[in-house]
Amino acid sequence: MRRAIFRIKKGERVRTCPQCSTSHPGCHTPSHRWLLDRIGNRKAAGWMLALLMAAAALQALSQEDNGPILRPRVHPAKPSGATLLVLCDLACEWKLDGEAKGRIEAGGSAKAKVELGQHFVVAVTEDGVDQVKQFSEVKSTGQTAISLELVPVRDARLKAEKEARDKAEAEAKAQTEREAREKAEQEARVRAASEQIERELQQQRNRATELANRGYRLYSYPEDGFSAYFPRTPGMQTKNIPTQTGSSEMHQYSAEDSSTALMVFVNDYGAQLAGQDPEMVLERVKKGALTASKSRLLNERKITLGGHPGLEFESESATMHFSVRYYLVGSTLYQTMVVALLANPYADAAQFHDSFQLIDRVPR
Repeated sequence: MRRAIFRIKKGERVRTCPQCSTSHPGCHTPSHRWLLDRIGNRKAAGWMLALLMAAAALQALSQEDNGPILRPRVHPAKPSGATLLVLCDLACEWKLDGEAKGRIEAGGSAKAKVELGQHFVVAVTEDGVDQVKQFSEVKSTGQTAISLELVPVRDARLKAEKEARDKAEAEAKAQTEREAREKAEQEARVRAASEQIERELQQQRNRATELANRGYRLYSYPEDGFSAYFPRTPGMQTKNIPTQTGSSEMHQYSAEDSSTALMVFVNDYGAQLAGQDPEMVLERVKKGALTASKSRLLNERKITLGGHPGLEFESESATMHFSVRYYLVGSTLYQTMVVALLANPYADAAQFHDSFQLIDRVPR
């Protein structure tokens, strides 16, 4: 069949007649014209319907959804037919995926219908102390078994508790032994100190007896809390000594002759020495004495009197020899001193120092 193309003037449609092969601006065959018009109308209607559908779709996209959306009905999945068999070696309460499932007797088991996939199982002993957590992967229908072992968990806990108790008992025993050892050492130190004090006192008594045999007399001064042997009645003077925080009153007791002076000094510093190290105080006093006397240190050693710290030293200047002992008793500094000419040393210096003793102090 030949196709006829009908051409019209510029701006007009060009149509082809499907019934003839003539080429002219229009087909005048009535049957051809009717067919041509019907085809044109159908095309126009089709284009119009497509345009309306596109417009409706755009309008629907630009508007909010104010009504229900109809969705196809989803049928529930059919059960997988899988079963999880849970076995436990101790009596326990168990959960499957967080849901309590009840009790399992020791060495017993329980079953639960599950879907394919991973599941989380927890078992807790009756006392709530031990528990085990385990994942189980159910990969096929039928029965999948999982074994929850609480016995190893319980045994590990009991072992750890026993080790902790044993460690605590060992530490307590060691502490007791250490305290007993420290107590024995402390008692030994106290006993040794007491024995040392007693020896010192005995030596002082012996030397005091020697002094008494040579005509020395014991002089006691309860107001200043000491006693000592002097060859004659000592004179007493009071002086104010300047300090870094003010001044301190010093009491001086001395018995002198042409070549020797036996002296005792008492300084009560009160709160000025609070919190200070006794050894540092004694060291500072010694340095001050060396500077004031312009003497050089010959020897020194730490001493005690009745458990109180002390310091003994000897020094010499160009013409004098100094034998000094310091004792710090609380806030009171006691000094015993023998000053003699270098050409005429004093033979009883040690006996004089040893004769010094602390006594109960009576307020003035």
